Formats: sequence, structure tokens, C-alpha cells
Amino acid sequence: MTSSKMYLLTSGQRYLYNRLKSAPTLCKPFQRVYRFRQNYKYIEFIKALQYTVSKHPALRLQINEAPNSLTQHFPNLNIDITKEEVKGLGKLFKSIYANILLKEESKPIMDLRTEPPLKAKIVKVNGESLLSICIDHISVDEIAFDNFEKELIDNYTLFCCNSILPDSECNSFSEYILRETKQRIRENENLTYWQNHLKEAPLYFPASATKKMHPAGFIKMQLKGETYTSLLLLCKKNKCSLFNIVVACQLLLLFSIDKTTDAVIGIPISNRSRPQDHKIIGNLVSPLYVRFTINPNESIECFIQRTRDTVLASILHKQYDYSSLIRFLLSTRQSNNSRINLSKGCSFIMHSDPLQFPNALFSERVYLITASSSKVPIGYFTLGAHQFTQSLSLDLAWDKILWPVNPTEMRNKLQVVIELITTANSNRCNEVINKI
Repeated sequence: MTSSKMYLLTSGQRYLYNRLKSAPTLCKPFQRVYRFRQNYKYIEFIKALQYTVSKHPALRLQINEAPNSLTQHFPNLNIDITKEEVKGLGKLFKSIYANILLKEESKPIMDLRTEPPLKAKIVKVNGESLLSICIDHISVDEIAFDNFEKELIDNYTLFCCNSILPDSECNSFSEYILRETKQRIRENENLTYWQNHLKEAPLYFPASATKKMHPAGFIKMQLKGETYTSLLLLCKKNKCSLFNIVVACQLLLLFSIDKTTDAVIGIPISNRSRPQDHKIIGNLVSPLYVRFTINPNESIECFIQRTRDTVLASILHKQYDYSSLIRFLLSTRQSNNSRINLSKGCSFIMHSDPLQFPNALFSERVYLITASSSKVPIGYFTLGAHQFTQSLSLDLAWDKILWPVNPTEMRNKLQVVIELITTANSNRCNEVINKI
């Protein structure tokens, strides 16, 4: 891939760019923070980072915005790497200040028309070194970030051994872009599908309400052992994926607390079904807003299978223009004082080979707690699932004003949903919802 060649943006990238324009505060970059090993080699780390960026075009992505076109190219860029040492004060205050410095790294929105999509900052404090890496969403998705950090560590190890690494660029992302952009001929047909699918869907809130941020509720659960095995058996019985089961669980929980039978859930599709796409460093995600309904008299088994079929039908129409869909939905709203609200979501990532800590470069990953993490948009109800070899991890966050359920109660409700969906497959949906 040459730096001068221009490529069209994929439909997923166009979605993110339009979202950046309409709601920039919700488009902060991905950030991950690590604690270096005490004996890490700074020069070799810098070489590994520069080499990894040079090898993968998405880590050098630049946007070209013209009146009637939006393209991307991948010039050679200098990586923004800064280094700061926290001195003075007491040990506790130095740690607090270092935490503030790291959190500040993720606040500025990256402008890919003029700025690199990746930046790194090393903060030295109390005899330790911490690393923040921020990457723009248009450049990478979460799976790509996983791939990036693994490759960074592998390259660091090779540089420490004085290995000579090949001076060649990875073309897998450019090949993916070309393959995806060929599907643009289907966008008008797919747009019609989404217009029909979301027509008169429960998508709107008063304009004044959509500007507010509400307190959030959070719970984490890990399912393993017999419960995890039961979920896998349920997948086999209903000929569906574990992701379909997770979506069905979220819907039953939402329908029980919201007293509704109709909901739109945002589902990011990874587009990594081909084995050769698993290791691509780039953003491959297609965001789909899928409408689900529930028939109180249908069995849980039928509900799961209908959920599966709805997801599959949506994936078949994944290539569409998001901004055109939004214009259509705005034109069909009943009140000009209402705004589209797409704050419900369900994501699923399979971790077949998760990064292990400590490793050659990092002793651990550091999780920063920010004040903004306790606030969510109105109507927020998202379930993030991470599948490992022997377990399933669930992270649920919700708008506590709209649904005033405390974390203990919400955890109990989710546990009941999982128990009933695995043991009462023939029960009717209304019977299950009444027990939640």
C-alpha cells in the first residue's frame, strides 16, 4: 500500500466519522494503560512501537474530506510519543497526579485530517513507568487493539534479541477495504431494508432529554462451570451462537424492567468471519441497529430462534449508509422536538488467545476510573460479553434514572434470566418475564 493511494471509507468507518461530527464528546479514542516491567528497555520499546506502526497502515490513517467525497490514505507519520516524570510531593500525591496525567490523554478528540491516529505517553512515578496508548476508533476496533498489543510485545522481544525484522508492509487491511467497498452497489437495496426494519420503532426521546447525562449502574458477572456448559448446550440445541443467547438474555431482562415488547439494540458486527481476517489491525466493525420484538405467548425456544434469525437477516444487510438512514428516520418522526436515541447495545468478543500478564514488556494492565464513567446518555442499556475458553464475562451498564434498579437487584435479575433461559426452554416468554 503506497502512502499516496486513496481508499474509500468502509460503511463502518463512515458511520464513525458521521458520529464524530454529530456527537464529538462520545468519540474519545480507545485508551489502554500498562505498567512496564522494571527492567524494560526503553530504546527497544520505541523501536518496536515505530516498527509496528510502520507495518500496519491503519495505525497511520489520515482522512481526506472533500465536498462530495470522503477518503483515507496512509502516509508515513511520526508517532506522537511523550515522556514525563512526576517529581516532588509525597508518594500518594504523585500517584494521584500521574493518574490525572494518564486520564487526560484520552480526552482530546483526534482529528485524523491533521493528526496521527495513535499517540503514546510514558509517565514515570515512584520508581515505576506507566504507558498510555490511545488509538482513534476509525483506525482500530477492540479486536484490532488486542492484535496490536500482542504484535507490539512480539516485536519488542525480537528487538531485544537484536533480530532483523522484515521491512515490509501488511496488506491485509487494504485488501479488506477494497473487498468491502466493492459491496457499495448493495447499499441502496440494504438501505430500503433498514428503513422498513426501523420504521415506527421506539427510537425517540424529547430533544431536551437527549442532551442530559444520567447516573449509571454497573455490574460484572463471570459465568463458568456448569452454567457456562449449560449455555453452550443451549446453543447446540437451538443451532445458534453464544452471541444470540446473550442478546436473548439482554432482551428478556430489558423487557422485564421496561415493560415493553419492542426494542432496538445496537450490535457491532466484527466482520472477521474469515480466518485470514482475524489478525488484521484496522477497524472492520459494521454497526447494526436491530429491532427485536417479543411475543409473550411464544416459548423461550422460539424466542431464541427468532432472535437468531433476526440477527442473521441484519448481517446480510450490513452494508448501508448510516447518514442516509438517520435522515430517513428523522423525516418520519412524529415530532420535530424529538431526537433519535440509540443508547442500547450488545457486543460480543471471543478471546481464544488473550494477552497474558506479566509478559516480556508489561507487568500488568492498569484500569483507570474516571468521573465520566459514572454517567451515561439517557436510555443507556448495554451488555458487553467476552467469551474465554472456559468462561463468559458479562458487563452490564444502564441508565439508573430511567431504570432505578440497584446493582444487587440487577445482578439477581440477570442471574434469574440465565437460569430460566437454560432450564425452562419450553416455558412461555411471559412466564419467564414475570419471574425476573
